[in-house]
Amino acid sequence: MREQTIQNQINHILTAFPEGETRSRSAISSAEIPESIRHFLLTTLDRKLELEAIQSMPTQSAWFDVEDERVHVALRQTILAMSLSARFPSEEFSKIVRQAVENVLNYLISPVETLVSFIFPNGADSVTANDVRRKTGYFSDYPYLRMGVDAYLERKGELRIFKPDFEKTVSHLDQRFTRDHLTEDWLKLLQPLIKMVALSSPGLPVAFVYQFYTSKGRSDIASAVTSAAQSRSAQLITVGTLDVILRQVLHSGDVEVKTAPLVEKQTVGLQDEGSDVPLWQKFRQKDQVSDDAEELTTIQQSETPDAAVPLWKQFQPNEANTAGQPAVYHDPAIVVLGVGINHKNRFINDLFNGDENKFNATMNELGSAPDWTTASEIIADHVFRMYQVDIYSESAVDFTNAVESRYSGDRA
Repeated sequence: MREQTIQNQINHILTAFPEGETRSRSAISSAEIPESIRHFLLTTLDRKLELEAIQSMPTQSAWFDVEDERVHVALRQTILAMSLSARFPSEEFSKIVRQAVENVLNYLISPVETLVSFIFPNGADSVTANDVRRKTGYFSDYPYLRMGVDAYLERKGELRIFKPDFEKTVSHLDQRFTRDHLTEDWLKLLQPLIKMVALSSPGLPVAFVYQFYTSKGRSDIASAVTSAAQSRSAQLITVGTLDVILRQVLHSGDVEVKTAPLVEKQTVGLQDEGSDVPLWQKFRQKDQVSDDAEELTTIQQSETPDAAVPLWKQFQPNEANTAGQPAVYHDPAIVVLGVGINHKNRFINDLFNGDENKFNATMNELGSAPDWTTASEIIADHVFRMYQVDIYSESAVDFTNAVESRYSGDRA
């Protein structure tokens, strides 16, 4: 069942890129493929580009000073220019698509297990903190995990991260975040997986659902699904039936499983609009973590929970809002640009055609970027390309350097 799901998705993606057509960044960005796979492919492209650039750039020379700031600026701009024209080689594309589909599907079913195997390859016991952050960025679904990993790394403050501690901590986060989920929360969390398998079957494979709930410490739900499937010798379960089972398990048997067929002709779709509170905001509204959960972060409580709070504000160090102190609002432009905020008006005029609203929207996007790779992609797509900016202009260089300093540790 897993291989069939993978192969059907691969065929769907390859059909969107017929032989002889370009597999460029812009083509992938506009293709009708699952968003999570698109994100994985574009992140892979960025990483390949970065490695190619490193190999082609000089590391030392007797003829010029490679540490000179002007050389660094030129190299960064060269890499950014290369990024705008990046593409997958035709002979490599099928293999890369399979890698993307396999990893994304595994992540949607068992995110913690997949993260651990992806971040710590070939039995590695430890990797650098930068590798943990970079590899976590390949996956766009379940953003609470990515935010949790970022907070974990910040609190650790170590150069190397060890596999046992990472796995234990992230597993605890995953289980704690979903511990109080109601039926609607679970169905919304399953949406990416539901959409992924829709090409292959009219329902979710029972094996996928069992593994999904087992990994989150919900053996009660996993067992209920398995029992219902075994009683009907079924391998698939529809969203409607899963809804009934969840309500039975979570609400003391108020509804009987037999009220819905195990497998229907079509999988019932779910609408994201059905939830009043965004998923990330539910995470913020959880009770303060305790004991070893505090190893991750302290989640700030908002006096106005319905307010649209940018993701960059969700995780703050403990010192940022200690007991008895009011929460402090931080302008996302200050977080993104640092001292570069002094050039805000010049950036708005030169890079955003004088549109301050567009500038503010981009600051919110950049404020949520977990790493420089993601941030540079936003700059390329939503600033330079959108407003046809000369990437070698003084304002473009200053803006790029200001944003990058947030991730390079160059800020005071």
